[in-house]
Amino acid sequence: MRFPPLTLPAASPNDEPLELVCLNHDWVIELLSLCERLQFQTAWVQPVDEFDMINKVLELEQILVRASAMSCCCKNPTNRRYNSSGQLEVSYDGGVTWSLAPDADDRYSGAISPPLTGADGSDKRCLGATSAAEFVKQNLIDDLTEGETYANLYAAMVALCAVLGVTGVGILIAAFAAAIFIAGVSAVQSAFTSEVWADFKCILYCASEDDASFTETGWQEVKSQIISTFTGVVSVVLYNWVNSVGLVGLTNAARSGFATSGDCSECECAETWCYEWNFLTDDGDFSATFGTWVLGQGWVGTTAGTGSSIFLQKAMAMTTVTHVEADVVYNPRGNLNIKVGTTSTVTPANVLSGTYTWDGSVTDDDITVNPSSGESQGNSVRLTRMLMRGNGVNPFGTNNCE
Repeated sequence: MRFPPLTLPAASPNDEPLELVCLNHDWVIELLSLCERLQFQTAWVQPVDEFDMINKVLELEQILVRASAMSCCCKNPTNRRYNSSGQLEVSYDGGVTWSLAPDADDRYSGAISPPLTGADGSDKRCLGATSAAEFVKQNLIDDLTEGETYANLYAAMVALCAVLGVTGVGILIAAFAAAIFIAGVSAVQSAFTSEVWADFKCILYCASEDDASFTETGWQEVKSQIISTFTGVVSVVLYNWVNSVGLVGLTNAARSGFATSGDCSECECAETWCYEWNFLTDDGDFSATFGTWVLGQGWVGTTAGTGSSIFLQKAMAMTTVTHVEADVVYNPRGNLNIKVGTTSTVTPANVLSGTYTWDGSVTDDDITVNPSSGESQGNSVRLTRMLMRGNGVNPFGTNNCE
């Protein structure tokens, strides 16, 4: 049976108004296959702009790839956990597979305070960083009272996070409440010198946006810089505090009004870079041991032993990588290992299609990308997109993302 051609919508798939739809994973895979057929002119009522049509279909495919790992809107998770990057993950199958769940995490999805007045830029960033540092100083450290029980410390920290619009993170708060209780209030307050607060303000300043807000990348950068800058109880308390409040809490602290002015003239911020590969339209100039590139499909796995594999390599100038993410399509399951030099970053195993990320800090001069799907997993794998961020000069050319 031959179906009549469709009318290409004027709007792109991501244009508002948007609808929320929940689908069985197998149906998502079938719709992804259908997207390949929709890239033919004969699928649409003519005349149609071929470039516009292909871009819209590719955008739809990217949405389906991401949606395949986000089933939280349809059923309740059986398990919850925080991964090594501090991100909330949920499982719907008793802990066999896990997926990121930012929509279920106040640190990502909580209410955000109105923006500060005035023009966006370095002055607003500095005011926000100063306010956030002062908020932590006055409420988290200066207000501590010697002899407080652990229960009272914990309750106070929970309440303080709630003031910043973040709830449901008690298991994270327990870490820095315990650190304060074990070290003792006097020792903690003595450790937080004026130099510590100046350095913390600069860390916040360098990682924030021009409107005094924090993105996920900025939040992860703050945590990374805390670890590399501070030691002992200062590092433990600040890291776990920032991890507990997330990008929402950091933004609300920056907009809390705890400072009316700031001076960040001594803050030296490292240059950052961001580069994204859309493999649906370009092979990214990677060298391949396994896998073949197909327009509209990305890198497609080829036979490797009894399974299917993509094995890509790319040399780059020595640089520090702080974030890696990749979109992969399996049918139905597969594995992923992305290395910077010899360090593994993104390493999910036996997972469904979706977007997988890593945050940290590693310095090297080459990357290896290896999605695979074994015989028992379906023998089908595609890599459609990858994004990396880091510090220093962009080793891949001009920044093409934020």
